Order: sequence, then structure tokens, then C-alpha cells
Amino acid sequence: MRRKGMGVEAFIVNELQDDIQIESNTIRCRLVNDHLVGSRPELTVIEGGKKENYGEILIRLINTVDEIREFVHFSHSIYKDDWYWPGQDDEEEMAYFLPEKNVTIRYLDTQLFVAERNNQIVGRIAACINPAYNDLWNQKVGFIGFFECIDDQKVANKLFDSAIQWIKNKGMKEVYGPFNLTSNDVVGIMIKGFNRVPTCALPYNPEYYQKLFENYGFEKIRDTYELKTNIINFLTACDKKKKMIQHLLDNPDITVRPLNRDNFEEEVSKIRKVFNISFASHWGFCPVAEDEFLEMMKYYCYNYIPEDLFLIVEDKGKIVGFAFFNVDYNQKKHAKRHGYEGKITHVKEYIVGVLPEYQKKGFGKLLIISLGEQLKNHDFTEVSVSWIVEDNVKSLGLFRGLGFEDYSLFRVYRKQI
Repeated sequence: MRRKGMGVEAFIVNELQDDIQIESNTIRCRLVNDHLVGSRPELTVIEGGKKENYGEILIRLINTVDEIREFVHFSHSIYKDDWYWPGQDDEEEMAYFLPEKNVTIRYLDTQLFVAERNNQIVGRIAACINPAYNDLWNQKVGFIGFFECIDDQKVANKLFDSAIQWIKNKGMKEVYGPFNLTSNDVVGIMIKGFNRVPTCALPYNPEYYQKLFENYGFEKIRDTYELKTNIINFLTACDKKKKMIQHLLDNPDITVRPLNRDNFEEEVSKIRKVFNISFASHWGFCPVAEDEFLEMMKYYCYNYIPEDLFLIVEDKGKIVGFAFFNVDYNQKKHAKRHGYEGKITHVKEYIVGVLPEYQKKGFGKLLIISLGEQLKNHDFTEVSVSWIVEDNVKSLGLFRGLGFEDYSLFRVYRKQI
């Protein structure tokens, strides 16, 4: 059954219907008078199954700016009674999906969906193809992300069905998720670590999401860790580990310095090359384009990274590694949501990147210990690291050796299609 709704051609799916066929190409569009205009996909639905009294589920494609606003705002209905949710700035979230405001989305092939029942949105999902990822890994993988859903397996199934069919029609053979929408954004769902305010740029979701994914048939592909410690333990461990990098500290060719913000674009261009090379073999990695990386660095450096907490290591003037800590802005967001005076006491290690030929030689430790020295100039009380994949034994060993303990666990899924 078809109907017109919210400016797009939508389709209704009965609860007991198993098959959805979406014959479409990517929406090629541009912003005109606050609307995304361009070719829209044709939708075909195989009707079947008896309609039950719980009503029909409508799966609606999201195309216009107003619809993106609905898509984004739905999070509030999921978390309105969750005291730990830090809240979100809807306009900032919306900007992610607008090509004129977010470089990353220009490189992706993306479609958004919402599920409705009785004229109320009850779930949402994004489907995505990332050509750069598939080219690097020689795969045919699509991604799902930005998943939010009420605790209803039937609704979740229809969202998964719709997104996966769209991905399958693009010739993909497998789906990973959740990715929002690349590995440089929020990845996975939270499995452990509930009942506390989540760290910024990490997944946060109701506990029942694990059930929704696994009941549908998604299988775990990787778990990732967040580890945490207090500043005193971290600084004590750094002091003890200094002897392990003394050969680098004594080498006049090796220099550790802050990012030069007066020469920002040139510095970031060099750092991007180190980033793409140093992480090329890491699971889930996708290379980042020049303009994309510059936008990402501007966002973090001018908002969330203190100037002395972005460090570069050089060998004879050549940048061979970098690392930075950013403040946990979720603490401020949570305070704003609940109307109390918030103070940022937590800092998070976001990236440590070292060229392959300099790895296993102490350069990673040098950067982390040097950042520890800089933390002595601040009044943070906690420090964490995250997005450490379970099979990255080297990184887990490094941070556990510096006094970090497991704090939260996240899971990424896959499904053959």
C-alpha cells in the first residue's frame, strides 16, 4: 500500500509482513529553499499478512530539512525519562546530515528512515555506503547507524528490513553497525556501563538495544573498550614508566611540542597523512579526505581540546606521531539539561597515532606520558581512553599498564545479506 506523506512517497508495512522491496538509487539532491530536492527512489512493497489491531507500521524515507529535524528530535522521546542522558543540541545534530555544513556526508551514499505507528514516530535508522571504506578493504559492506527505537522487536525488525534492503539494492553483501556513519564517529552500542553519565563521543542507548539487534540475527563482530582511571594514579604510573622512554627523552633529534595553531591548516595537513597511514591496518578504519579531516580538527581544536593537550612528536623535524586529549563535554551538556552548575573534571584521550616504522619503539608511550605532564597544569580528576578494539592487545596492555581499568564496553555487529 502506498500513500503520500510529509512530502515524500512513503510505504506502509503490515506487522506480519516479512518482505520489503525497495527499488531505488541514491537520492541525489541539493539544498533549495530549505529543502533537499532531486530524484526520489521508487518504492515497491510486497503486501502480505493480516493486519493486527496494534496497527500498521509506516516506514518513511527522510528527504527534506524539516524531516531531518524530525529524525533528529526523536531521540528526546527515547531518553526523556533517562536521567543519565546528557541531552543533545538538535541543530548541531542536524548539521551532520546537511552537505553544506558537514564535509563527511558528501563522501557517503546515505538514506534515512523513520518508523511510524498511529502517526507517531517510534523508531529511526540510517543506511549508508562508504566507497572509501570498501575500496580500502576490498569489501562490499553497507552500514547502519543513528538507530533509535522503542522497545518493540517488530518495529526494530521493520527498520532493519528497510535499511538492509536499501543497502542490498546497492550491491552490498554485508552490513556492519551501528556506525554513525563512519569509524571516526560514534560506533557500536553500549553493552556495559549504564547508570552513569556517558563519556562524550561514545555510544549511549537503552539496555534493550542489544536484544533488538541480536534477536534480528545480527552477530557480534567486535567489542571495544573504554578504560578509565583517576589523574593521580595516571600521573604516578607515567612517572614510573619514564625510564622506558628515557632513550627518546635523551635523543636531541626527537622533539615533542604542541600543535602550532598559528599554522593550523599546514599542521593539520601533515597530521592527516600520519593519521591515515598509522591507522590503515586497524579494523574498521576508513581513510579521511583533506577537507574532511580539516573540518574535524577545527571542530575539536577550537571547542574541546586545550592548546597544551594536543601534542606532536617529531624526528629531525618530521612529524611521526600525534596525540590529544579532549574535555568530556557531556558533563556540561548533562548539567545544562538538568539545570545544575556543571564543571568538567574528566578528560578523554581521543587519538594516539604513530607512523608504522616508529611503532613498538616507545613513541606512543612518549606521547601519553608527555600529555600526562601537561595534565599537571589542569584540575581534571579523571582520564579515560576509548575505542580500543578487543583484539588490540598492544593498546590495551599499554593503558592497563598505566593504571587504567575497564569502564564501559561497546559492541559492533554484522549481518550477511
